[in-house]
Amino acid sequence: MHTINFVTVLLAALCGCSSPDLLPDADAMESARIYFERGAHEEAAELADSVLVSERERLWSPEILADAAWIAAESQVELGLDVKALKNYRRILETAPWSPNVVAIERRLFELGMRLLYDERYGGFFDSRGRGVEVMTLLQVYFRHSDLADDALRHVADHFAVVEEWFEASLTYEQLVDEYPDSEWAERALWLAAHCRLELVYAAGYNQNGMLKAQELLRRSLRVHPRGVSKADVEADLIECRELLSASHLIVGDFYASRGSEQGERLRLANAAILYPETKSGMAARERLLAKGLDPGLMAIDPGLSSIDQDVPARGPWSDNR
Repeated sequence: MHTINFVTVLLAALCGCSSPDLLPDADAMESARIYFERGAHEEAAELADSVLVSERERLWSPEILADAAWIAAESQVELGLDVKALKNYRRILETAPWSPNVVAIERRLFELGMRLLYDERYGGFFDSRGRGVEVMTLLQVYFRHSDLADDALRHVADHFAVVEEWFEASLTYEQLVDEYPDSEWAERALWLAAHCRLELVYAAGYNQNGMLKAQELLRRSLRVHPRGVSKADVEADLIECRELLSASHLIVGDFYASRGSEQGERLRLANAAILYPETKSGMAARERLLAKGLDPGLMAIDPGLSSIDQDVPARGPWSDNR
């Protein structure tokens, strides 16, 4: 009796089979590997997925399941099934971080994220763009020290800015700066973190805390990058930000005046004149105080006559201030 080589028989079977369903379930993993090596990605993906969802899944070793997820993901990428591939890449990262394929997943995630964010195939589909953000975030979380991690955050922040999710954009740009201060994107990101805060200001007096945060970030940018390429943009935004802040104090001062609250009006006028003397509203506030017989210089040194010490961003929930 001759001994028959299993792989020889299986290869012969593969040549004559049009569907992986004809193969015994017990041979699914070995069959998936052979299909994958031969470039038969549709069959390889189907068989590998069948291993992952099989009722016998609990009987497979973690190594086999990780290998099946890798074969499925790689085949699905070749087939253009990016979202399905993402599910299997994530499975490997979450359940088999020791897998030798994890190293390759770093680059795969970046390529996948770029396609979902920018490829015309996904144009106009918010869910796909959202998946791109999910992929890039996954990369940054699992490969925090990767050379691609700061790039991933930059693309996430840029996406939020493009769709005018200004708050999320600002937080992500600031995260990039804080976690990767040596990144080539750090200077640009610090300016944009502030700029996106300003985009939230629809009128003077709206969201003063956001304006104060923008001012803080802009001053930080000038301090950290005094000769940076974004300096002109930072200085222009800082001028606008200070104009808005001083105007907001003037608006609130007018509100107090309309309600007959002289003390409230005086405090707000003092803030505008003392904190933002170079702005239009600051100069207007100074003139109004002088007309009342009040000296802004003296008010600046008397805590009871102004509230300039409170004119800083409120330190509330982490998501509002980082």
